[in-house]
Amino acid sequence: MGRIFGQRLRAQRISKGLTQEELGGSECSHSYISLLERGAREPSSDIVLGLARRLGMAAEDLEQWMIQPTVQDQEYSLAALHAWCAWDARDYEMAAHHALVAAQFARESHRDATVCEMNLLRAECLARLGRYEQGRNLVEMLLADGLVASNVGLRSEVLQLSARMALAQEEFHEAVAHAQEGASGSAALPDDSMVRHAACHLHIRALLSEGHKEAAWRGCEVASRSHSAGVPSHERGRLAWVMGDVAFARGCPERGIEHHEQAARLLLPQVDLEEWVAFNISSARARLEAGIADEATRVCLDRAVAAQEVLGLGQENDREFAFLDGLWMYTRRCYDQALEALAVFTQHPRRMSRLSTEALFLRGRIQLSLALPQQALTDLALAQEGYFRQRDLRGAQTVADLILEISRTRYEDAPPVLAHSAAS
Repeated sequence: MGRIFGQRLRAQRISKGLTQEELGGSECSHSYISLLERGAREPSSDIVLGLARRLGMAAEDLEQWMIQPTVQDQEYSLAALHAWCAWDARDYEMAAHHALVAAQFARESHRDATVCEMNLLRAECLARLGRYEQGRNLVEMLLADGLVASNVGLRSEVLQLSARMALAQEEFHEAVAHAQEGASGSAALPDDSMVRHAACHLHIRALLSEGHKEAAWRGCEVASRSHSAGVPSHERGRLAWVMGDVAFARGCPERGIEHHEQAARLLLPQVDLEEWVAFNISSARARLEAGIADEATRVCLDRAVAAQEVLGLGQENDREFAFLDGLWMYTRRCYDQALEALAVFTQHPRRMSRLSTEALFLRGRIQLSLALPQQALTDLALAQEGYFRQRDLRGAQTVADLILEISRTRYEDAPPVLAHSAAS
């Protein structure tokens, strides 16, 4: 205990430019200060008060140096260090494990704030790993925590995490509810609060995901007015990104491109490389779905691919790039190359993901453009099944309309006798 106190005392004395005589004053000799710094003596309360006064510190802070760390404190510090190191290395499985261990040791030491911090880190890791049910259960526990309930900013952060996981699971109504609650609560925070801005952006994105395009745009206008000159460029870039997404969804591709170009200038890859990948994928998809396959769209794709190679984000991101490459080729009417790009989607898993479903729908349209209606119908039927399983009735109806159009065209093009047989 004395050695730790002495080391900190010496470091603080040197940082203040004091000699041992000056620190001791009229109360302690320089030799006594030397003994304190070597850990050979422990000061009384009166001496601590004098030392704190001459160091310009609160006596309570100086007394904390004298508290012997428990085994639990030491184990917590080690586990928390491992958790944050794993997080920085994007090893979310290991980060979640160490965060759980750290939370357990912090709980034994009755350190409620650090328990909450480690549980929040673990929930973030579970979300990154796609283990949403576990993550949302942990979020529910956090929301019931008295510390979270009494802290506006912390509660908003937890609600935002819950909303992001709901969005990932395509539970849009719940995502909107949690995002709105997080945004409403964060309104009490200062105008330049990063938590407040993040809550606002997430609420807009949740509204857009549920199809409330005009409400999302009104949210964009309010957010744009509330962004002061002191807001960091990265936060302005995030707002420009979501404003571009809403503009594309409202059928205004020119405004969408304008906002996305602004976001590309403000979102810096050196600040958050994963976010840079996500933005460029999002922008490329929005442009291609609007029928825009120009060089600027290709630049978005290339930037995302280059950043992904640095991060090594995994197979699902590779499939996303393959899909967007296929959509790029299809939009430019390079149908054979488009089919080749979609070769990674040859498997039809029992529980098709949204990406696999979109790829089947795209491949069906490519087959139709190549005058292969039978193959197109096969892929479109699978795509329709995928949309039904995901409860996306709008997507399923879009596919059904195309299937009906193909069937009608084939009927009209058939010889009269065959057409009569088909009709009967």
